[in-house]
Amino acid sequence: TIDEALAGATAALSGLSACAGVVLTPRTEVRLKQLSFVPLAPDRALAVLVGMDGNVENRVVPLPPGTSAVALAEVGNYVSARLSGLT
Repeated sequence: TIDEALAGATAALSGLSACAGVVLTPRTEVRLKQLSFVPLAPDRALAVLVGMDGNVENRVVPLPPGTSAVALAEVGNYVSARLSGLT
């Protein structure tokens, strides 16, 4: 995997230089494919962002009081329809 390759590169650099080895990858801008919300509690939801490359990111977000599951679905659909393909 990529993580194993980067760990191996870090170990090789560290071993060859007898110093700490650090390997960083450039950040890529993911293009949004879909946004969905999963209600967790009355005041929290899980935001699920799916990128065009298949990458999935999850974030727990606070909700205003009284936010319904229907409202969360509508927001996810609206954002997905309007922002799909953008970074």
